Amino acid sequence: MLPRKILPWLFLFALALAALVAGCGDPDGETSTAPPATNTTRTYSTSPASTSELLKDASDAVRAGYGAGAGVHFNMDTTTNAGGQSAYYRSEGDMRFPSSVNMTSNNYLSPQPVFVDSMLVDGKTYVRTAGGEWNSGGADPPPPDPRAIADYLDYTRSSVNFGRETLKDGRRTWHVKVDVDMALLAHRMIEENASDPELARQYEALLSATVNADYWIGADDQLPYQLLVRYSNPDTGVTREQKFVFSDWGETVEIARPCENC
Repeated sequence: MLPRKILPWLFLFALALAALVAGCGDPDGETSTAPPATNTTRTYSTSPASTSELLKDASDAVRAGYGAGAGVHFNMDTTTNAGGQSAYYRSEGDMRFPSSVNMTSNNYLSPQPVFVDSMLVDGKTYVRTAGGEWNSGGADPPPPDPRAIADYLDYTRSSVNFGRETLKDGRRTWHVKVDVDMALLAHRMIEENASDPELARQYEALLSATVNADYWIGADDQLPYQLLVRYSNPDTGVTREQKFVFSDWGETVEIARPCENC
């Protein structure tokens, strides 16, 4: 029989060995990113007070993924009306929190399919057509701002809770519609980007915008799994509706600034 003083050390050694073996199961040496920390014990109701708690918890759950490399995959359908012309795009891509996006879009109302790659990196947009070169400038539809997912929740002026809904994949969610105080949100974004006049001017255009959004928030993890955003701006004459389907929250995403004209 081993001496009693040695047994605790053997126990700690066994734990360390088990952890080491568990970490060697990936033959390619890749590591996975755990999903953002969420509150799985809280229960909600459709009351205004409980809905406010749900929206705050959802914002916190999204912002928990703002660490380096954390992101989410998304599919997005966009319908835009501007100057009497309509366009419908279907897009797919990845967001890297807090401010980068890489996506590919297809214009379904054009005579021929038009595939466009676009990126958003720290407030600057890059775009290229299939097989072309990256150039800075506008993209239609514009890459979504990942921060808006939580910002719309934080700047909610009013909300309506439609109760529990089950998505097609069986996920249990809360369906909440929010009215966003865009003027207040735009002022904050202008102040934060005062050192970048071009970017600040882009946010000034949001001062007159109206935005409301429907969120389908996971009942078990408080993360949005669907999002429907309706945007209109009387100053620019643009209306836009975007429907998102999110998956793989917490995945590791790498998005590098592209090389222009190369």
